[in-house]
Amino acid sequence: MTDIWHQYTKDYYSFFDETRIALELRYIKINYGLYLPKDKGSKILEIGFGRGSFLAYLEKEGYTNYFGIEIGKQQVDFVKEKVTSKVKLVYNTLDFLKKHKNTYDLIFLSDVIAHIPKEETIIYLQAIQQALNSNGVILLRTPSITNPFCLRSMSNDFTYTTYYSYESVRQVLSLSGFSKIIIKEESFNIGLKGYIYQSTLNLCNFFLRYILILYNRTNNLILSKMMIIIATK
Repeated sequence: MTDIWHQYTKDYYSFFDETRIALELRYIKINYGLYLPKDKGSKILEIGFGRGSFLAYLEKEGYTNYFGIEIGKQQVDFVKEKVTSKVKLVYNTLDFLKKHKNTYDLIFLSDVIAHIPKEETIIYLQAIQQALNSNGVILLRTPSITNPFCLRSMSNDFTYTTYYSYESVRQVLSLSGFSKIIIKEESFNIGLKGYIYQSTLNLCNFFLRYILILYNRTNNLILSKMMIIIATK
């Protein structure tokens, strides 16, 4: 698997499109901005930063004490060249977290926990919980299996291993020691195209939600492709 991660950027993020990055920064603002620390000196860690969009957003917004770790060398080289030098190649994330207990105010993971084997997930999340300061926050983004098109998207990437619903992600975070868990749908309400796209999704999901409520007897349904999760230590 190490060889796969070393080439992950080459396969998925080998380009640097200024327009797309600008859209990603706006996406980050409307989906995560409310949950970021008010103090720009807060200690923030991103695990698995990929192309570095979240780190670029932190830099743009004036955060000074952020850091990113990644297990793929190409990702690290790419982000060092295009975004920031505040990153490090880390082959063993658990060892890194164990060396930084009670350190971070916020730890961010986007599209990461779905790549972690189920038998390792709670150990991984407990290590994150222990690396947070008192009342520190974990901010997650992961595919929602409740979305009918999620399986198609996840099947495009061999490295996905674990699927989450509203209930299962709440369960695994609770078992890992987190509290005050908030789970919400992502929003694409960015500009005219984003507004049209979001409105179309909302219309389609209105009917789909009704069907799923009848079938599953629950309204805890995340129908966006990704769900946003916020939890406190």
